[in-house]
Amino acid sequence: MVVEDSQKVTGNWSCRNLETQLQKRFPHQRILRIDSESVSDPNHPAYGCIDQLNTLIQNYDIIIASPTIGTGVSIDLRHHFTAVFGIFKGAIAVNDALQALARVRDETVPWFVWTAPFGVGKIGNGSSSYQAILKSQKKVITTNLKLLQGVDFDIDEAYDPIHLRTWAKMGARINAGMWNYREAIWEALKAEGHSVELCRENQLQQELKVLLLRQLAANNAQNWDLLEELESQDRKLKSELDSRETVAACIRAEATSIKEENKMLEAQAVNNASDITLSKYLELKDKRAKTRDELNQQRKYQLQETYGVPITPELKLKDDAGWLPQIRLHYYLIYDPELVRFRDKNHLAGHLERGQGKVCPQDLRLLTASVEALKALGIKSLFNVNREYRGTDADVIAFAEQVKQCSVDIKDFLGISVSPQMTPMEVVQYILRGKLGFTLRRVRQERSEERDAKGRPKRIRVYQFEFPQDGREAIFEVWQQRDKEAVSLAEGARECLEGVSSGTGLDNSIEMSGGVFSQDLPQQNNEVGTACTGSDNNIGISEVVPPLGLSQQNNEVGTVGTGSDNNIEISEGVSPLDEEWAHTTQVFGVEAAPGETLTTEEMGVAASYQAIEPENHAIPTYEAKVPQIAPSELKVGSVVRFCGEVQKYVVRAVAGAQVMVKSLFSGQFVNTYAHRLELAEGRTG
Repeated sequence: MVVEDSQKVTGNWSCRNLETQLQKRFPHQRILRIDSESVSDPNHPAYGCIDQLNTLIQNYDIIIASPTIGTGVSIDLRHHFTAVFGIFKGAIAVNDALQALARVRDETVPWFVWTAPFGVGKIGNGSSSYQAILKSQKKVITTNLKLLQGVDFDIDEAYDPIHLRTWAKMGARINAGMWNYREAIWEALKAEGHSVELCRENQLQQELKVLLLRQLAANNAQNWDLLEELESQDRKLKSELDSRETVAACIRAEATSIKEENKMLEAQAVNNASDITLSKYLELKDKRAKTRDELNQQRKYQLQETYGVPITPELKLKDDAGWLPQIRLHYYLIYDPELVRFRDKNHLAGHLERGQGKVCPQDLRLLTASVEALKALGIKSLFNVNREYRGTDADVIAFAEQVKQCSVDIKDFLGISVSPQMTPMEVVQYILRGKLGFTLRRVRQERSEERDAKGRPKRIRVYQFEFPQDGREAIFEVWQQRDKEAVSLAEGARECLEGVSSGTGLDNSIEMSGGVFSQDLPQQNNEVGTACTGSDNNIGISEVVPPLGLSQQNNEVGTVGTGSDNNIEISEGVSPLDEEWAHTTQVFGVEAAPGETLTTEEMGVAASYQAIEPENHAIPTYEAKVPQIAPSELKVGSVVRFCGEVQKYVVRAVAGAQVMVKSLFSGQFVNTYAHRLELAEGRTG
């Protein structure tokens, strides 16, 4: 059995790549891969295998498992496995790695474990002190909120400090293991009572170090016989180590070749997948059991909506390599600074909406501070195509020195660490490559008047900026057009709502009609029909609609008849207006009936919207839609329950309207009628 912490094809020893490699080496062996994709693929043998794991694995010779098999899963078979192999690159915590190894309960099975020296899955700023993680997190969030102009939001009231502190403590514990990943797992295995030994390669390396020290001592003591014997032992150990390293290099080259092959096959499969609609994508997104073809269709749709350009295998490969965060930061760096603020405001509004006014600060991914940090460093001065750059230039040296002096802030806002030993040009290239995905192009070398230690003239490399020819320019044009449409749409919605005569358009001042009456019906109640503020504390409720042709003589609102407790007559209400009302409730492309409006969450942009044709949405008259209903005789309790139901549904309607208005102001639309109704019900309890 092989347990790993990687599943995707981007890793040399991931589950999928290792499966391919073992199938080529051992074609007659039965191999079962258990990961998040195989257990949810109806066409895969591992589909839904967790509940019957002990029975299923008896039919296979090799089991490859990802962290999908974690806590709570127990393999109780005895004398079935001959060994358990662990390959951990540092993507999971130390305790999770130990849990994965311990899935096989047979104590007689030996474990063979390889781990990376350092982990890659650090939390927050990577510190092993929870106070430092908290301080960094609060600094980043506070700075971003200050840079988002016009945002009235108090972060201290929007989250529970206990939750954030608990997250920071758990993160510090994980980070402590990541800094010395191999040693942490070594010590943890020994603490659990295991007998831990080094593999032969590590033993040879340690023996060679000891022999080197003994050779130095023998040489100093001029013990030539002992020195000759030690040199002979050294040659034997080096020969054995070289042969083992040669075999390991061949296996590593084979794994790399398989990785590149699988990456290209997957990219081609995504490129060749059939195009799907938004409704189909949403269906697949919520679907738990997906075939490989369905996963490829979903992935292709995500790439199309993210980049807005035709999908190619090369684009898929670049996206897998982390290209999107780099070009996105580059886009916001060189275009209108209001675009990144618009994106972050929508991102924050989405978290507040989903959390009903609460957020998890560690889940916010705001970009404004990162963009402003790069601008403050002066990185845009390096984008001059008419200038040459050298490591000896004053502005290049100043840039590097500022980066080193602000290394803590650079780590917090940009997520990278710069070594103090780097030269000025190395710092420049490191920042450009790590955050923007390109470097300055070297054009030539020049000889300097300065001399090195050997008296030779020093050579100075000359660099020049060239806009990357990797396809990002076409993507930037699409993004810019999307952003312009989204901003203009939000501004148009704001202007339209501000111009409504019935109220101010604000959430705390929404005016509502007092009720609906027939044109021929005399109205003698002074309280009916008055407008209210629509605020949360004073929500005006539309009064009951009396039957047509019936005079209202009672001063009590919403009742018709004599007012007697034993015989109170009220109208049955207004029947549903069926399909025609659905056409009259569209506001800037947002349907009140079930419908869908696509938003691109990462860019904070409304990807599509539909204009309204007024002539196709005629509002039916009251007389045409409301039938004449005879009054009913009800008991007092029935009246009270009826009024309560009316009030409940009206309050839900008001809350839904507030959600819609807020989404119009922020430029981020609520996707469906069902989603808006869910939000309204959540607010009203």
